[in-house]
Amino acid sequence: MKSFLFSIAFIGIISCKPAKEVSTENAPLSSTSMESTSSESSTSTQQPVKTPLTQSLDDLKKSLPDTIRLSISLISIGEGTDPEGLNILTSTLETFSRKTGKNPNYITIPWGREGEVEYYFNLNELNQVEQQNFISNLNSAFKGHKLVLISENIKNRFKR
Repeated sequence: MKSFLFSIAFIGIISCKPAKEVSTENAPLSSTSMESTSSESSTSTQQPVKTPLTQSLDDLKKSLPDTIRLSISLISIGEGTDPEGLNILTSTLETFSRKTGKNPNYITIPWGREGEVEYYFNLNELNQVEQQNFISNLNSAFKGHKLVLISENIKNRFKR
């Protein structure tokens, strides 16, 4: 009887484990690089195309380039991520898009148990001045937010 209850409890615990999801919030990215697979012009004001991702999370991490141009990490130190972090990022992206007419491509990779997530930007659709303005806007928007890390030209920590 005890083994029967134990096996039912074990099956219940295993079946409740949530599956990890990968979000392609902005534009679809190729599997070998962080370049857009759509043929939209970089000066286009079209809305980004959302397509289902067919790669697993591990495959996506391994397919990223060795160096990430811009990474925004919403981290946690035992108390969850910054509650305003995602809203600030979204509003900064919308403001930049309105001003320039360009939507920087990015992918979202969840990696923690408390909502930690990385946003990887390739910034290929922006020229050098636009890249610096975009990064400067993000640094200003997240000033004073200790649970948000902005890094440039970092090594892909998921690739081994």
